Amino acid sequence: IDVKNTAKDFEEITEKQKSIQQEIDEKYLEKVKLKKEMDKAISNYTKCVKQYNNLCSKERDILIERQKKEQKLNIINRDYVFDNKLLKGFNDLNSKLQKLIEENQGWIENEWNELEKKWSKWNSQE
Repeated sequence: IDVKNTAKDFEEITEKQKSIQQEIDEKYLEKVKLKKEMDKAISNYTKCVKQYNNLCSKERDILIERQKKEQKLNIINRDYVFDNKLLKGFNDLNSKLQKLIEENQGWIENEWNELEKKWSKWNSQE
């Protein structure tokens, strides 16, 4: 048996083992570091998704509220147009009634004057 060669081979194997162990240790540390980064990234992603969903929910609520307000405005505008038409109709009716009242008053005055004339004639004939 060659003791020198065996001792040399043993030393080479030991060096290879140390070298491999060092690489394993480095890769283990890198793996742990990357896992932490990945966990943090997943956590950040999860938070971001929750925030995004909350914002989308708020936007939906705002859109629903906006639709309700638009519907109310449409109803108010429709009522406003109707009220204005109704008011115009009442104003027209009021004007016509005022004109009729004036015409009626004129007719009453004319008839009264005629009656006074007739009364004067009747009175003078007696």
